[in-house]
Parts: sequence; structure tokens; C-alpha cells
Amino acid sequence: MARKLEGRGNLGERAAAVLEEPVNRTTTSAVTNQLRREILSGRLKPGQKLRQDELAAAFNTSRIPVREALIALASEGLVMLQANRGGVVAGMSHEELEEIHGIGQALEVLAVERAVPQLLPKELEEMEYILVSMRRRTTTAEEWYELNHRFHFLLVRACGWPMLVRLIERWREHMGRYITGFGAFGANRKLWDKEHQSILEACRRRNGRSAAKLVREHWRKSYEVLERSFGSLGEPKTETVSETSTRARRTRKNKR
Repeated sequence: MARKLEGRGNLGERAAAVLEEPVNRTTTSAVTNQLRREILSGRLKPGQKLRQDELAAAFNTSRIPVREALIALASEGLVMLQANRGGVVAGMSHEELEEIHGIGQALEVLAVERAVPQLLPKELEEMEYILVSMRRRTTTAEEWYELNHRFHFLLVRACGWPMLVRLIERWREHMGRYITGFGAFGANRKLWDKEHQSILEACRRRNGRSAAKLVREHWRKSYEVLERSFGSLGEPKTETVSETSTRARRTRKNKR
């Protein structure tokens, strides 16, 4: 079983940890999956340069799996390719945010209405535990969103349709990029926590329609918050992978 990668250190350290894990997967998929996590978590910023030689060194591999990983991520809209150089992390836009919201909302509402009658008591207990942890133990947007992800997927997985669950997971990953990247977390945390509690209470009542309606409103309000936050940010600072690693090392040194 692959251990979960901690969101600490620089990209080179996290990349090395991924490639050392005793799991049966290709180097290309390992590089692709880790770069996707780096982008969706916000550790790699929009406009940040992804040079093949630097990534190959970070992952201790050749440029071939790096190039294939960048092509795969470009097909997902996360990377913009640059001829013979690698690529840059794709920017974020109002249009993409609107698309993520429209599709993600429709898929999750479908899953929730089907899932609520099938939830087990232990799943409801775990959802409550996650909400308590979100209120008491999280200090960063990334920590909070990881628990948010767990809460929603405990619910949607109960729908019993694996294909639908996979689709929702991909769209929620993209939504998370906006939540962690736009500074919307702090000012809206209490609102989102309250909405999660209302969703849980509807689940306990086994009211699938009510839970689905609350989830629809949850997506709508989140979209409105992110849309307002969108215009408040300037252009992201372009940075290479090696510059990111250097900055991370300096930050840790200054904290000692």
C-alpha cells in the first residue's frame, strides 16, 4: 500500500518520496500524478515554468517520462506546452470556473440524492468526525480542503456508481485549485462549515432530496465566493521549479 505523501518540503523531496514507493506503476504515471497534485494543491502556481531538465532532475529520471507527463497534463488543461522547453502551469479563468461549477454541481447533486438512503451509520459518524476536525484542527486552506474532500466523498461514494464518483473527484480537484489559490478560505470558512453541518443533518434524516438541494446551494454559494475573489488577484509571479525549491529551503532555514 502506497503511503500518502505529506505536503511538506520542496518538489524534489516530494518527487523522490513518490518514486521510492513500492507500488506497481510506471515512472510516467508517478510523475504525472505528483505534478497534478502539485498544481491542484496550489504548490505549483499559474504561470510557473515547468522545464523538462529541472523536472527530470527533481524526479531522478530521464526527460522522456517528464515530457509524456506534461503532455498528459496539457490534455487535462493543467499545463500549457512550450516547444522543446517543457511548459507552464495553466492559468485560471472565469470561464473555467463557471464550467467546473456547472458540471461539478450537476454530477454531485445526482450522486447525493442516490447516496443518502444508502449511507451506513459508521459513515455518518465519520462525516461528523471530519466536520469536528475541520472546525478545530485545520489551520491552512490546504488542510481544510483535504478534509472537505473527504467529507464530500464519504457521501458521494455511497451512491454506488464508481464512474460517477470518479468524475466528481476530478471536478472537485479542479475546484480545490481555485479555493486554495484565491485566498477565499479564511473569510468563508465558517459559512462552508455551517453548510456542511446542514448537509450532514439532512443525511441523518435520510432525506435525499433535501441533502441534494443543500449540496446544490453549497456549490452555488462557493462559486459566487470564488467569482468575487477572482478579480482581486493580480498576475501570478512566474517561477521555475528550481526557484521554488530554493525558496522553500530558505523559508525552512529562516524558521530555525
